[in-house]
Amino acid sequence: MCTDMDGTNYCGDGENVVKGLLDETYDPVSRIALPKLFKGKESSYSRLRELDLHAIWVIFLKELHHPDREPPKNLIGYAILNVGKMRRIAREYRNPETKENVKLEMLPMPTDTNRAHAVTVPSVPSTLAQVISSTCIDSIGTAA
Repeated sequence: MCTDMDGTNYCGDGENVVKGLLDETYDPVSRIALPKLFKGKESSYSRLRELDLHAIWVIFLKELHHPDREPPKNLIGYAILNVGKMRRIAREYRNPETKENVKLEMLPMPTDTNRAHAVTVPSVPSTLAQVISSTCIDSIGTAA
């Protein structure tokens, strides 16, 4: 973990994070994560520095897997990403609307049910989410 000059803690470049894959955000046949998985304000991740993959998977099952809801949400896997790689891609990316690079940060935001929880700031534009989905995933695992 690193601390910014204003005292804000953020995840370091060497950290790996996990993102739950739902059937609506991941195609297991093509093994492609859809960009909507990464876009928007405070996209949610879990830090492998805080909990192991099994503990995170158990949390994902409780918090993300809801096959009985309408529409159903089925947790079908997970993606592991490196924070430094995501930040580098964001720095190299040029937002088509603002013509500026994005200073993406991963902030630890523990919750009552997930001490490893972290979020991305600022909001990830859809075009950057496309780049992240196609270049930043280091590994994908699926439910057994």
